[in-house]
Amino acid sequence: MSSGEELVVVYRSADPSAGEQVQEIRELLEEAGLSPVIVDDSAPGVPLGAYEVRVPASQAAKAEEIIRAAEEAPPEEGDASHDLDPVPIFSAL
Repeated sequence: MSSGEELVVVYRSADPSAGEQVQEIRELLEEAGLSPVIVDDSAPGVPLGAYEVRVPASQAAKAEEIIRAAEEAPPEEGDASHDLDPVPIFSAL
């Protein structure tokens, strides 16, 4: 990446959990060898309460592909352990 390469937005969220979401997206992109940058609403052009993930323009297509694949992935299954099943703790009989 050249130091003057334009950064483009590949993900934006203003959800209450946006801070965590952009951290997860950043980690995914870094694992793929990309150079993501997180920007919050203190940056010009970012809507109030929003976070954005930006990458160099040359990495945008790959970043969007990675994000799309992550969003389409089936959710992880929960713990099927019977140790977590509810059990009665009181009986009035």
